Amino acid sequence: MRLVLAVLLVGVGLTAWAQPIAPYRAETLPIPSNQAGDTALLTQRWDDLRDVVFGTDDTMNGLFAFLVDGGVVPEFGASFGAVGGIDAKPFFSGFPELTRGGVIAASAPAAGRIFLFTTSGDGGLLTDLAAARPLTTSSPRSVALADFGDAGAFVFSGSTGNGLQRFLLEPLDGGLRATPTTPIATAAPVVGIAAAPSLHRVYVSAGIQGVLAFDPRDETPAVRPLVDAGVPLDVMAGLAVYPQRDGGALLLAAVPARDLFRIYRLQDDAAFVGEFVVALEDGGRRVRGSDFIDVWPGAFGNGDAGPLFPAGVIVVVDSATSAGANYKLAPWDALASQLGPTLPVDVPPFVDAPPPPPPPPPPTRLPFVSPATTTGREPALTADVALWPPAALTLGAFTRLAVFSTDGGVTASVPAPRGGFFGVDATARPFGPFPGGVIVASSQSPDGGLLMLLVPGGDGGLVALAAPLSVAAARGVALGDFGDAGSWVFFESGSDRLHRARLHLGDGGQPAATVGAELRLPAASLGLVAAPAFGQVLVSTVAGLVAVDVVGDGGLRALDAGSGDAAVSGLAAFPLLDGGLAVLGAVPALDRFRLFAYEGGRLERLVDFEVALPDGGEPLTAGAFVDVTRAPFGQNRDGGASPDSGFPLGVVAFGEALPDGGAAVRLVPFEALAAVAGLLSGDGGTGGGPGGGAGGGPPIVEPPMGCCSGAPASASLMALAFLAWLRRFARGRSSRTLSRLEP
Repeated sequence: MRLVLAVLLVGVGLTAWAQPIAPYRAETLPIPSNQAGDTALLTQRWDDLRDVVFGTDDTMNGLFAFLVDGGVVPEFGASFGAVGGIDAKPFFSGFPELTRGGVIAASAPAAGRIFLFTTSGDGGLLTDLAAARPLTTSSPRSVALADFGDAGAFVFSGSTGNGLQRFLLEPLDGGLRATPTTPIATAAPVVGIAAAPSLHRVYVSAGIQGVLAFDPRDETPAVRPLVDAGVPLDVMAGLAVYPQRDGGALLLAAVPARDLFRIYRLQDDAAFVGEFVVALEDGGRRVRGSDFIDVWPGAFGNGDAGPLFPAGVIVVVDSATSAGANYKLAPWDALASQLGPTLPVDVPPFVDAPPPPPPPPPPTRLPFVSPATTTGREPALTADVALWPPAALTLGAFTRLAVFSTDGGVTASVPAPRGGFFGVDATARPFGPFPGGVIVASSQSPDGGLLMLLVPGGDGGLVALAAPLSVAAARGVALGDFGDAGSWVFFESGSDRLHRARLHLGDGGQPAATVGAELRLPAASLGLVAAPAFGQVLVSTVAGLVAVDVVGDGGLRALDAGSGDAAVSGLAAFPLLDGGLAVLGAVPALDRFRLFAYEGGRLERLVDFEVALPDGGEPLTAGAFVDVTRAPFGQNRDGGASPDSGFPLGVVAFGEALPDGGAAVRLVPFEALAAVAGLLSGDGGTGGGPGGGAGGGPPIVEPPMGCCSGAPASASLMALAFLAWLRRFARGRSSRTLSRLEP
């Protein structure tokens, strides 16, 4: 009897020793709570430092993204809550531009949500792809994404109950709309899900039922058993599919009770190929208790010396390390060579197909200095901002028109006469019948709108020039002096109409306005700015920018706004010496701003940028309004200019809606904007060429009013811009590492 036991023990030992090993050669740091859950891999070939190992914590707060270059994406974590499942796929063939950063699906069981993301082009941050409404379902846990080409793209989800939910994904409003389709019944809860697009099959592990398969193209799919679990110890959990170039696929399954993994060859049925364990190369330190597995069939882990896994990689959960549960990565080819017959080291067509183009370069970040903020907290949903050099700036904040000095003080406040203020524009230059310039503010009410014309009074307040002008429901406004063609105020109603009124002196020398014919726009308007040098007014609409001829037939011409991803609003402009016009706008949907060059009907996108605190903190939330002046700016209430608030070359103002419902105006020196756009020469003055900023090229920015063009730019501001960028780059990395083990 002892001899029989000894032979059995030796046999078992030889069997264990002979079992193929997938040797792990890299591992992540532990999940903080020691509760490592589902995992997924994602790589993008247009960015060598973006190969990501996703990890989850399904009991506490946790969605983690480990970078193979030695860090993590730090913007994940507690806000997601407990995460039940994660899956990641490269771009979807039906909408490659929208998903060029890959698609990530993460489930939040407690919230009943499935989050859909793509990685953006600014350091690995996530962009929410949910459109119309959140993807909600009952207690979602395991998730899987599948791109079936012409048959559609789907997200599948298992829950704590029986059955599988499926959602058809379609592009909508720059995001993805998830439409629920007929659920698929199973006799046991779904633990793992994987899809084989080339076979038009989805596979689920369902406890003692084993692995089931169905065709997602069917309206009511017939679920059939594929692999029988047999006994409880053979119950499979996480699944992954390794696609083959010939159209077939391999199915990888985790068997946590046996601390091993199984491989099946998939065609119409599943043929057992073999089992393997994940351990150190010599068989020591074996992975235990792994419920989850994923595989990437191409090169993964790019670095200076090339990819750490040039022929594919497997990632599994290790629940029993002394330091805490983490994820182990093993090369696919090292495993494939041990199985008989040898498994193919093969990449499917989607891996070496041309990738979608990379996203635009990350927005450049500017510092802002001397922020002038409102002293009250009035609703700011319709706040506009305009500059009145040299002494003050104005902010229309719904119920009043407030005037602020650059030291934050309020110098004047005018209540809205009817309805609420919406738009404001100002010029300190002579404007038609107003030699000292003019301020125009618009208001709206259910029965129409008003335009108020104001000038500064001797006591520092504002004086209305005449009774408010009754017009259509006025929202955004812009002033434009077209010389012999007249001085105009343009206003829009927030719909597809552009209105204009010519300002002049009427009977008794009082200001008057003659309202011209309205003009239909191609889409609802978002902002406008006059371009007198071209005899035009530029209007931003939800469909892009258009130019309207003021002098001539009043025709429309569409411009290529270069936005593509979001609408531009709240326009401002300043002239260029080559005869062109620089046009500045806000992109509220992206919390950034955009600068164009405009000339003769042609619009060229120069740069996207964000506005950050001087210490490099988080960027401000982009409001919908901007303004710019090239005049020296910064005089305070006492008539003096302080070192902290003086802007000798001009200033850019950004309106910001604050979280508490108030409004603020953020000021940036003009030279900081010009430097980012490549409009500065090497001596610090305004000059150079596009994309330059070095070396004395011909000046292309018009000198500021009342100031020589050679005035030096502030070195401290340029240093702040660099520090803001540096701190932002540092925040994109952390001390968490994906440590490498010597092979």
